[in-house]
Amino acid sequence: MGALDTLLGHRLRVRGARREIVRGTPLLAKLFGAPFLVAGCVLTFAGTALGMYDPDSGEAAPWWANALFVIVVAAPFLGLGLVAVLGQRGTVIDHEAGTLERWWGLVFPMIRKRRKLGSTSQVILGLVTRTSGSLGSISRSSSTLFGVFLDGPGRPTLDTFTNEQAARRFAERAAETIAFPFEDRLLGSRPRSGTELDQPLALRLRDEGGAPMPSAPSASKVRVEPSSGRRSAVLPPFGFDKIGGWILLAVLVGGWGWYTFDMWTSGERVDLGFAGALTGVALALGWMLFGDLIVHERVDVDGTKLTVTRRLGPVPWWRSIPVGEIEEVAFDGDAVQFVSDRRKLRVGGGHSEADCKFLAALVRAWLVELDCEA
Repeated sequence: MGALDTLLGHRLRVRGARREIVRGTPLLAKLFGAPFLVAGCVLTFAGTALGMYDPDSGEAAPWWANALFVIVVAAPFLGLGLVAVLGQRGTVIDHEAGTLERWWGLVFPMIRKRRKLGSTSQVILGLVTRTSGSLGSISRSSSTLFGVFLDGPGRPTLDTFTNEQAARRFAERAAETIAFPFEDRLLGSRPRSGTELDQPLALRLRDEGGAPMPSAPSASKVRVEPSSGRRSAVLPPFGFDKIGGWILLAVLVGGWGWYTFDMWTSGERVDLGFAGALTGVALALGWMLFGDLIVHERVDVDGTKLTVTRRLGPVPWWRSIPVGEIEEVAFDGDAVQFVSDRRKLRVGGGHSEADCKFLAALVRAWLVELDCEA
């Protein structure tokens, strides 16, 4: 069990035909609840074993006063601490009996709900929207999380995450544990069986018959640069209109010149702060234009890694994923994503859908091509 599972409190068990996913409270919740549990135990002991006494007469308080103290004072601390430290919930799938059971409890199951497995057949990674707000409040806030759930009636949720990669890793491990295919609806990829979950994309594509080399769409702006042992795709720069930039620069320089000349002819002092800010903006804009500062992106694939390079003016930035770890290459409706268990790279945001789909198909074909060459 990895550090992430320890932090989030996941345990996955396989007992013959029974497959169980147990979700305890996260480590941070346990640390938060531990002081409440200790305080609840001390207060309960004080109200039962020691009892309460009248501070004036020193006589023991009646039993109902001790009971009231435990219920009103000790019980909230004890209950919160027990739930935070020992609370658990689980999902049990019994393939032999054909049942799906969900339970909640402290240390062991206390409340169970069981139903037939029915049409439930795969683990799904998707988006879950949660709405929060006080009862009867007018303003309610909603947040979107990454949810791992089962398909079928009721769509039982296994867990929710704020981090996409953490959700994807858990979804794959859960699918492997309960022997269900995994469908990533965030990427729109086809369901993968247990044997394919950690299989490199290049190997899966080759087993499926390969990936055809796509034809560039009409008016495509993606520039392909093939070479021996390496394939590259360069996307056109985007993010800043040069004509508008030159006009804005001219306005700034003209405004700065007019302001300085007006102050000089009128004999007034030049506001150095205002002039300096105007000069800084003009220089930054000029650096953008002369440095061709607009976002430049390229994708390089060789036999060992896939590298995404993004350049903002003269400042390059790049990240890589080993080719053997790439599990998905997909267009998510906004950009092309290269996904592994540990990392996700995005490229092509702001470009046309046709160019993004072409780039995704191109990289898939390159992965198979380079894998065959190796």
